[in-house]
Amino acid sequence: KVVSFADTAWNLFMSVNFIFSIVIMMLWSVLYPSWPALVLLLWACAIWLIPRVNPTLSLYYTSPLLVLYALALVLLQYIYSLDLTRSELPQRQSLGLECTVSTTDGCRSLVIGIKTALACVFFASLHE
Repeated sequence: KVVSFADTAWNLFMSVNFIFSIVIMMLWSVLYPSWPALVLLLWACAIWLIPRVNPTLSLYYTSPLLVLYALALVLLQYIYSLDLTRSELPQRQSLGLECTVSTTDGCRSLVIGIKTALACVFFASLHE
C-alpha cells in the first residue's frame, strides 16, 4: 500500500509539474527581485502568453535551459554569499544577488537552500 501511495503521489506531482514550474518561476522572481530573476518572470509570462503554442510543451522543450539557468543562479548566489572583503571582490556593478535580510551565515545558507529547493521542481520537469 505504501508503494502504491508513493507511485500515485509521484504520478500526481508529475501531472501538475507544469503548473508548479510556472508558479515557482514567478515565486522566485517575487521572493528574490533582481535582474536575473526578471528573466524567469518574463520566461514564465512568455510561456503562458505566446499564442498558438501549447504551454506545456513549450515548458518541457525549454526545461533543460531552465535547469541550467536555475543552477547558474544558485551558483551565483553561492559566490555572492562568500565572506570576502571589498579588496577581494571585483569592482563591478552588482547583480542584486546579495543577501538583503542580514549578513549572517544563517541568511546566506537559508537563501541558497530555498533557491535549491525551488530549482528541484525544475529538475522534475526534465523527467517529462
